[in-house]
Order: sequence, then C-alpha cells, then structure tokens
Amino acid sequence: MELPLQRCGFRDVGVLSARPYFRRMAPDPLPQQGPNSTRTAADVRKATKPLVIGIAGGSGSGKSHLVHRLQARLPAGQVLVFPQDAYYHDRSDLDLPARQAINFDAPQAIDFDYMVRDLDRLVSGQAIALPDYDYWACRRSPGPTLEPAPIIVVEGILVLTQAALRERMDHRLFIDIPEDLRLIQLVERDKAERGRTADEVLERYQATVGPMHHRHVLPSREHADWIWTRFAPGQSPWPVADEGSSDAVLKEPSPAGEHALPKPGTSKPRPIDLEQLVQIMVQHVLCVRGQQQDARQRGH
Repeated sequence: MELPLQRCGFRDVGVLSARPYFRRMAPDPLPQQGPNSTRTAADVRKATKPLVIGIAGGSGSGKSHLVHRLQARLPAGQVLVFPQDAYYHDRSDLDLPARQAINFDAPQAIDFDYMVRDLDRLVSGQAIALPDYDYWACRRSPGPTLEPAPIIVVEGILVLTQAALRERMDHRLFIDIPEDLRLIQLVERDKAERGRTADEVLERYQATVGPMHHRHVLPSREHADWIWTRFAPGQSPWPVADEGSSDAVLKEPSPAGEHALPKPGTSKPRPIDLEQLVQIMVQHVLCVRGQQQDARQRGH
C-alpha cells in the first residue's frame, strides 16, 4: 500500500539532548501544485533525500549483523550500507613491521574527509566507487560502485566520534554490548575473516582495541539517539529476520503498540529494537515512493 503523501512531511517536535529527536522522520513535502507553483525537479530531489542512519558500537558488538538484518527486512536496493572500514588511510608505502604496528582502532587511521565527501555524493544522488581496503598491504584501491538508495546506513566503530558525520545523520544508534561478549565475537570474526590466531586477537585487543574503545568508542555513546544493551549469553543481540518476502513489511507502521516509536523528552539515549528501526525505515521508503509517484504524475 502507498502511504498518503500528506504523511511524508511528518516531523516530531520533541527534543533529545538539545537536538530534534526525530530530525527527519521522512522527506519534506513537495510544494503544492497551483496556478503559481514553482515546483521543480530540484524540489523532487530534495523531498526524496535519503534517510541516513548511523550505527556505532565496539568491535564485535554486532553492527554488521544488525545491518544485514535490516537489509533483509526491506526489498533489495532500499538499504545501502556505507562502511567506515573501507576508508582507512592508504599506508602501503610502509614496510611490513610498520604496517603491523598501525592502530586501526584510532580515529587517525580513518580518512574521514574522504568518507564525508563520498557520503555527500550518495545523499545528493550520485554513485561512488567504494574503496577496497587490503588489510595486509594497507592499500586502498577503487572497489565496487555503490548506487544511491532511499536509506543509507553509515556503520563503524568510530562514526559517532566525528561531528561532520553526525550532522549528516537523521538517526544515531549505539550498540552497547558487554566487553567479554564482544571479545568472543571478535576472536571468531578475526580468525575467520582476517587470518589471525586467537592469541593474536587477544594481544591486539589488549594493546589497541580495548584502550581505543574506552578512549574513543564508548564516549561517542552520548551522541546516540538510541541504544541497544540487551544481550543474553549464546544469543544474537538482534533477532533473526523473519523468513519470506521482505515486501511484506512495506505497510504503514502502526502508531502505537508493542513496537511504537520511542517517545522524546529525555536527555539519554532511548532503548530500541529491530522492529522499531524497521518501522522508521519502512515509513521513509513509502514516503519516498509516494513523492516519486507524485512527481511522475506531474511530469518531473
């Protein structure tokens, strides 16, 4: 079903930490058609601007798992993942011992200027070449082409530490998982994906990952609108997506009930679950579809 166009300009006036709680629940409405209408193609592009969601949390907290679940809940092409890990500085000029000494968990390791420029291009409707980073050689090269999507998820341990990224996000989420559980996940991931032994992972955690988490990652929690903290041993922090067609979720979210959106008016990040995130994303996709349909009918 299509969401009525008049819902696409919805804004919540609540405030969280001196910022609008829902900065942009959905696109701004197009100027109304009339005898003196000045509606242009630029109006259409502005009204269908992507929804940008930032997801941060310590290494091994389940960020990648979450974004995969979100992608699975919406039709293909609606959610674009924009990963921080693609934007490490190219240090291929260093010898092997120097490369092995790089602290990948410090903000200085990331080329955030480059990342912000690419995010701006995506938000403006331009495709980008996502960098392909080789951890062994510390080399950054052109990677796959990313096309813009209605929803852009900016994901990485340090994405909430940067004001330039935060100001481009409509919603910010921090996954706060106990350290021992994150470490278990980190060992399994690095063994499988980066060829490290368990001892190497533990040594790296003690030397850089743990200290950088407490110095940079954890303090960025205060910039989040929402937080996820519930985690049972042996269970994923995020529910597995329902099987079946993802198009089934494209219906107008219910305004109340078990998965109602969090209420504004608190200075602390609010808890949120997968269904609440899906509702926000679905509402935005429906609004964008409605605006695009309206623009097509009016000849833009």
